[in-house]
Amino acid sequence: MDVILIKDMKQKGRLGDTLQVKTGYARNYLIPNGFAIIATPENESRFKTLKRKEEKRLLSQRSEFEKVAADLNGKTIEIEAQTHKGRLYGSITPADIAKAIAEQLKQTVSKSDLDMPAHVKEIGEHKISICLHPDLECVITLTITSNSEVDEPTDFYETEEGEQVAEQAEIEKTEQAERVKAASEAQAEEEATAETEETDPVEA
Repeated sequence: MDVILIKDMKQKGRLGDTLQVKTGYARNYLIPNGFAIIATPENESRFKTLKRKEEKRLLSQRSEFEKVAADLNGKTIEIEAQTHKGRLYGSITPADIAKAIAEQLKQTVSKSDLDMPAHVKEIGEHKISICLHPDLECVITLTITSNSEVDEPTDFYETEEGEQVAEQAEIEKTEQAERVKAASEAQAEEEATAETEETDPVEA
């Protein structure tokens, strides 16, 4: 299915790009979450209005994000964590880093703004890019140090394999919630359309 992006999507495309995606991905995620519309002649015309609104919104936000980027760029945050045989006992996630930025640098960023792996498992320094706005990003340094060494993990979900299983379960949970939401919205739209057709006067 061809869709038109009505918002910038990291690693997917920019506002106005036409993408060919799987029908399920479009109907269950992109469209119900306001990222895209189906590429039809009617929607191409509608997109011009949506584009103007999105560009106006981004422009109004840019000056605010420029200040945040200037304040964060080049700064360092530190996170202490337990280690096991020189590696992290568990991992550091985007949510952990967003929390550390809020606590240590007094700035609020979304975990989705962070350009980084889903899990950081090594101690030391890591460069983290923060994409606050299209064509506007900054870089901070994440320093991870060990505060204690632990024995072999006894809980399956504390092992690397367990983390991967938990991560996949969370992804599936999110996708299921998105499918349910999309189905509910589609049903509501169908019911509204049916009611409109029933109440419309029949032309002679």
